[in-house]
Amino acid sequence: MGFIKERIGKFLEYLKEQIYTKTEEIPYWYGKNEDYRYSEEERNNLPLDQFFTLKREEIFGGHRAYFSFYTTWTVPESFSGKTVVFSLETGKEGAWDALNPQFSLYVNGVLRQGLDVNHRECILSENAKAGDEYKIFLTCFTGDQNYSLKMMGAFRILEPRVEKLYYDLSVPYDTMLLLEEDSEEYITILQKINDAINLVDFRVEDSPAFYESVERAIEYFQKEFYETYCNKEKFPVVLSVGHTHIDCAWLWTLAVTEDKAVRSFSTVLELMRHYPDYIFMSSQPQLYMYVKKNAPEIYEEIKQRVKEGRWEVEGGMFVEADCNLSGGEALTRQFLYGKKFFKEEFGKDNKILWLPDVFGYSAALPQIMQKCGVPYFMTTKISWNETNRMPHDSFLWEGIDGSRCLTHFIPSRDYKKPEVEGGSGQDFYTTYNADLNPSQVKGSWKRYSDKELNKEVLCSFGYGDGGGGPTKEMLEKDIRMKQGIPGLPRTQQGTALSFYDRLHKELCEKKDIPVWCGELYLEYHRGTYTTMARNKKWNRRGEFALENMEALQALTELLSLQNNPSYPRERLHELWLILLRNQFHDILPGSSIYEVYEDSKKEYHKLFFELEELKKEALLDLLGNDAVSEKNGLKELSSAWLQRDFQSDVDCAGSWENGILGNADSERAKQTCDASLLLWNPKQNRRGELISLPLPGYENPIVSLGEVEYLLQKGEQGDYLLDLPSLPGFGFSKFTLKEGTSQEVEKVKKNQGEEDTKTFLWEKRNGGCLYISNPFFEIELNARGEFVSFVDLRENRELLAKGSHGNVLRVFEDRPHNYDAWDINDYYSEKPYEVSELLSMEVVEEGPLRFSLCIEKKFLSSRIKQWIRLYKNHPKVDLDYEVDWKEHLLLLKNFFSFDIQTREASFDIQYGNVKRPTHANTSWDKAKFEVCHHKWMDLGEDGFGVAILNDSKFGISVRESTIGLSLLKSPLYPNPMADKEIHHFSYSIFPHQGSWKDSDMISYVYALNNPAESFLFSESAGNASALNSALGNTDTFSFVQVEEKNIQLECLKKAEHEEADILRLYEFHGRRGKANLSFHAPIKKAYLCNLLEEQEEEILDTGNNICVEIKPFEIKTLKLYFK
Repeated sequence: MGFIKERIGKFLEYLKEQIYTKTEEIPYWYGKNEDYRYSEEERNNLPLDQFFTLKREEIFGGHRAYFSFYTTWTVPESFSGKTVVFSLETGKEGAWDALNPQFSLYVNGVLRQGLDVNHRECILSENAKAGDEYKIFLTCFTGDQNYSLKMMGAFRILEPRVEKLYYDLSVPYDTMLLLEEDSEEYITILQKINDAINLVDFRVEDSPAFYESVERAIEYFQKEFYETYCNKEKFPVVLSVGHTHIDCAWLWTLAVTEDKAVRSFSTVLELMRHYPDYIFMSSQPQLYMYVKKNAPEIYEEIKQRVKEGRWEVEGGMFVEADCNLSGGEALTRQFLYGKKFFKEEFGKDNKILWLPDVFGYSAALPQIMQKCGVPYFMTTKISWNETNRMPHDSFLWEGIDGSRCLTHFIPSRDYKKPEVEGGSGQDFYTTYNADLNPSQVKGSWKRYSDKELNKEVLCSFGYGDGGGGPTKEMLEKDIRMKQGIPGLPRTQQGTALSFYDRLHKELCEKKDIPVWCGELYLEYHRGTYTTMARNKKWNRRGEFALENMEALQALTELLSLQNNPSYPRERLHELWLILLRNQFHDILPGSSIYEVYEDSKKEYHKLFFELEELKKEALLDLLGNDAVSEKNGLKELSSAWLQRDFQSDVDCAGSWENGILGNADSERAKQTCDASLLLWNPKQNRRGELISLPLPGYENPIVSLGEVEYLLQKGEQGDYLLDLPSLPGFGFSKFTLKEGTSQEVEKVKKNQGEEDTKTFLWEKRNGGCLYISNPFFEIELNARGEFVSFVDLRENRELLAKGSHGNVLRVFEDRPHNYDAWDINDYYSEKPYEVSELLSMEVVEEGPLRFSLCIEKKFLSSRIKQWIRLYKNHPKVDLDYEVDWKEHLLLLKNFFSFDIQTREASFDIQYGNVKRPTHANTSWDKAKFEVCHHKWMDLGEDGFGVAILNDSKFGISVRESTIGLSLLKSPLYPNPMADKEIHHFSYSIFPHQGSWKDSDMISYVYALNNPAESFLFSESAGNASALNSALGNTDTFSFVQVEEKNIQLECLKKAEHEEADILRLYEFHGRRGKANLSFHAPIKKAYLCNLLEEQEEEILDTGNNICVEIKPFEIKTLKLYFK
């Protein structure tokens, strides 16, 4: 007999149509175009006279618009005793849910669930009563659909018996279609389904005879197929957990996400009421905070489901953060505050780092995870690699320090028969938004790379990105697949944590567990290191600003003369959450819409200016009332960048402008008595730096520290430059500032040797070329401002490769074949354009401390100003930029080709550094044509090297000895305004003798990224301030110092939950040894802790000093109780 397969397919189509037996369409709705949250009382008493009417076939919409809709319905006699559902279609069914209309459904004033293109119905009653009234209220977000929607609502009778038979037969049928037609499983399934459909009597639909035949078919198939032929104990198993990936912001704003979270979570709860075996998992405390604020009744029900074990709160981090760009301390706080929330709100400790959709994973993560009590890691994103497939899906991932975490890549994907495999670069692509159906269940096991190690894989199922979650259809299919259908892995719902615990136990018994060492580099989305430059800059500044404030507040409390000093824990916690939220993996990488970045700008504004207020409060405590009276005032001198970056908002210095220089004219400034200049170094002791001081009214300022006087250089912008030999670690230096007489100025010049020699030499040469020299370098520039010679005088060595130039600004056509904002493809280099149109080249500063050459260029409609700066005392060349960028689909890079022989380069990452190849020997090496780094990278050979330091740039290319720092990338999608604005950024060229480890590179890295903060104030003699008490008879104070050059003190803060201090440090040379720490105050007790500040080991015999053993790249956290 032929065409049985086709017969069954047609039968199932017809049977599906019989699931709904009667329908009453809603002829019209009351509607209102508004974004308003009605209370339950308001929903039951709507002002319908203010609403318009929308007929069933009428079109409505608007781009990202909000509407409210309302109707009522009384159950008719014909629906009595039946299962009744409300259904809604908009004409967008089958389209991507993330950008299509989404609704919140309220029934009789109570939120029931979300509705979207995949979730289109809600059960009103399983035993409807005639005469009952239902008030249906909907809030609608139209998404990206502009006036193309309909409100096609209806009330329908659902026949559960027909629905059951449909899924009983369709799931084995879909499985059968994946099998070889001559296989035993295919033939058996075909026969059993055919026998079952022969029992169904279609002669009179919706009749007792029809339903009796349906029941007979159900009974037959249950006994002859599910009970006899299926195996509920079979392996392999696809462990399935419901999930909805919700991007906190992407193609929608954070405000839209608040509603997405409520809609998605309410849908989960509604389905749980009907499917008792349904288990759901969701990460990101930020989403739960939104639900708690906007739908407290939903939040309380979630808590109950968590207690029942049906709702899993997991994930590790506060949001699913970008792991390339976020700093080490910020990643630590993602875990600290993320785990804290879930523990306090739900009593659950997170064990899994759940990052399905992040664009690469730093080699620092395994140690951070282990020290935060998170031993397990999950992603699917590495399957998006364009070039290489990862060799394993279950393995141990080893970080830079040797820490390991158990990793599992979800292998969910559609099944492909062997004859259709191949021919696509994405044959190994997997998803975290699985549709729980036979194709993806079978595809998951086929795609899994480690079948010999383990017989179980993880599957997170449900619509995601824009939320939504699992559907009724998925759960119905799971009921059948968990029976163990032949030819298909068996499904089993469970928690992600239970899966990882079993995987851990399984792999512990194996001898040869695969290990992947180093970063999990995503061979895709390389443009996210560069797109939306301002967010990347503000993120780095925000990280430092928060750490600085914690240190300042901690020291202020330790030094305070008050009995009850106040450490602003809650305020700092809220500010940290702003930063962490903006590290979400579509905000910080630059892959969101324009509106997201307008909101982000407001959030950063709030962060920085509230930190300014906290800074002022701390200084009031530290300096005492005499020093900061309204008469004498207090002025911060180091916040000019805030005024520049946020000039369109408010004057950021407003809270400081009652000081002696705030709003002071030059005459008043001249008349003032000697002022005190306070420098605060928020990191460890380091070599000096050049500090810019805006001092209006001063003509010959002289700064003194004790008996030593310093001459200040007048800068190009009217500020003054102070060059200091050293700065105390986590401490202060208090200088005296005065207006010098001509005789005093000459004396200082003589003492500094300025009157005898000229530090900087320069001359113009033929063809518009320029020669510059200082005690360290000789540089020759061509007429375009490019380096044609760069000689290190200490080594008498030409640094540029033969025939190459340095400081070459080059623009590339940047038209990725997939995703504008996300990608840089390797073919970008095939179409370069030189930035060659020189507008001006002018010497603007000539010492004695700094030499500056300003070069202005034009490229198309954009202007690029670059300052090349050389120094008297610092062996580096700074390149400062102001770029007014107006282009799109172009990538701006700066290139240097150095005469250095090496096959690898070093790159700064969180809590350490990694080495990467500079060659393209293998496909893995070649794929890393653009990589992510943090504050520095170094290209070195034995005895010499050159480092590139930056203040906000992350993307970089290094091939052989050519370094290309990515400066700006301006995509069109999804934000056509991305990077089309004025940018300010800096980087430094730092040649060094020996290895970078032997040089002062790290001092200059922090001077560039986190310069000392300066404050001007005036105090009366004998002012008994906390600062003066700490200084004693000296002018400098250091709270903590470390002897070893390979130890970085990263963080000083108050403990989260007690009156102790936390000091975090790490080793960054890859050297085993000790860290010797000296403190200003004697220590009563000290403990080694994990990153969550949980005590692990007491440190004995401390006094004022602590010595701890430290391994290569190890992070150490100390909890200190001072006497």
